[in-house]
Amino acid sequence: MRERLKESPSEVVIKYLFEPVIKGDLDSAYYPLIEVNKAHLIMLLEKGIIHSNDGRKIAEAIKELELLDPKELYIDRYSEDLYSNMEAYIIEKIGADIGGQLHTGRSRNDLFGTITRMNSRSQLLNACSQILELRKSILQLAEENMDTIMPGYTC
Repeated sequence: MRERLKESPSEVVIKYLFEPVIKGDLDSAYYPLIEVNKAHLIMLLEKGIIHSNDGRKIAEAIKELELLDPKELYIDRYSEDLYSNMEAYIIEKIGADIGGQLHTGRSRNDLFGTITRMNSRSQLLNACSQILELRKSILQLAEENMDTIMPGYTC
């Protein structure tokens, strides 16, 4: 959609909208976005939408992104989100004709909805793990103090 705009976004939009969103996404969406890209690439290959040679090159570029520290990714202030910056990285590595194919058949709304669900699931699993650890600690403490006498009070 950006291609249809005749002017670059204003500095105010970049400073207060694009930059904070991208910085937040580097922390929360970088690796989930890589996983979504891998899954989407597999679908494109399995459905015969892209050629296997192109898929291999895209996979190699995604692997480079995965090995790259998120803070080392060049961020173009004029790109509105992390997805655009990652796509630019892939295209720079392997060219627009091949790298641009990764965007085939998906929307950013679906992409970021998926990442939100992935992050929510991860946080939920982490909370469940912590609850289980707390439960184990309480049970261990109870087991260690089975013979401990405790006074009871009522109001």
